[in-house]
Amino acid sequence: MKKENWKLYIWHDIRRDYRGGIGFAVARNVEEARNAIKEVCLKNKEREWEWNSYKGELMNEPEVRELPSGDWTSGGG
Repeated sequence: MKKENWKLYIWHDIRRDYRGGIGFAVARNVEEARNAIKEVCLKNKEREWEWNSYKGELMNEPEVRELPSGDWTSGGG
């Protein structure tokens, strides 16, 4: 059996209003990562507009990390 090659896919600076947001998913490939984000967004029908408004930003190339992976960011004021 072939070992699954899971990776962390990260899209930085998306859904920009005052500050950029982040999208991320653990998946086997970039398309599966995009679909995982879409599934979360479309679970709530009231948020469907968000997917329709911002899905194009996920067509940009994400940062891809091998697992395990970690990072952190400070809060701002």
